[in-house]
This record gives sequence, C-alpha cells and structure tokens, in this order.
Amino acid sequence: MGTRRASPLRRLIHSILAEAHSDRRVQQIAKLIPKSSLVLKRNKTLLALPESSADPKVVSEWTDKVVYPRLRAMQSKLFPRLLFAV
Repeated sequence: MGTRRASPLRRLIHSILAEAHSDRRVQQIAKLIPKSSLVLKRNKTLLALPESSADPKVVSEWTDKVVYPRLRAMQSKLFPRLLFAV
C-alpha cells in the first residue's frame, strides 16, 4: 500500500531523507578538511551510501540504512500505545 501524497508518514520519510542528505554532504566536505574529524565524528554509513537516485538498489540501500533505523529509533514517540499492547 502506498502513502497518500500529503500523509504524515510521507512527510516524515521526506524529512529523514532531507536531513540524511544534508548530513552526508557535510560529512563529504569535512573529509576534505584536515583534522576535521577532531570536531565532527565521521558517519561511515552515510559516507558509504551511493548518490541518491531512482535506481531500486539505491533506494533499498537508503531505506535499509537510513530510513528504517531512524523510524525504529522514533518508534516509542510514533506509537507510544503499542509498547503497552504486548
């Protein structure tokens, strides 16, 4: 099932991806600056990702390594009642 164009989930995924793209760009620039690792911890996962594209393999990689982990980290905020349903 797809998401409606203006669904909250679609907006959340878009914001996760936008933040990840921004963080990745900062990481790429920081790699070029000597000793930048002293002030900015490198995110090897983001740096290892391929450039974003519509290629299904690229989409799957970004989804598996960025979107799903961040959604899991937000799970208690997104679905607080489900924690007590178990």
